[in-house]
Amino acid sequence: MTDIKLIVKRSLFPSLLVLIAVACGAASGPTETTLPDMSTVAAEDGWERYDEPKRYVVADVATVNPSLGSPEAAVVKYLASKSRGDELWREAMVPGWEDNGRLVRQQARTATWKVLSFELRARKPTGNDLWVKTHVELEIDGDRDGGEDEFELTQVDGVWRISRPPV
Repeated sequence: MTDIKLIVKRSLFPSLLVLIAVACGAASGPTETTLPDMSTVAAEDGWERYDEPKRYVVADVATVNPSLGSPEAAVVKYLASKSRGDELWREAMVPGWEDNGRLVRQQARTATWKVLSFELRARKPTGNDLWVKTHVELEIDGDRDGGEDEFELTQVDGVWRISRPPV
């Protein structure tokens, strides 16, 4: 780090170096992205199946960080963050989740789980809430596991948030 400070002090173009450093730092993390439109087909069981579900793998989610404009975006934000191992998943949770003992215990229990891949499969409106069915492949303590599970979402001030993630 001393060499970098020395170069900046003696460089004829310190502004350019700062600009490059800022650009490199911004490119290294996830940026806000939008999801493609996810059309659905109604099924007899009340679920609306996604027409062409996208399967996300670890390599796909390095820069995925959707705004919370839809229930699907909240789920993708949560799972992509869990896949990367960062803390952006917290933004997808309902406000005050840290005060809910059940949710805190659940997050602590799943903190070491690594999301290897995921796919959103269906959605089901239920009153003011909505459920999103996913298929997730996990690594838990070195063992691989996978299957379908559901997220419960609710709108808070017009923004979809996860009120109950699966375990």
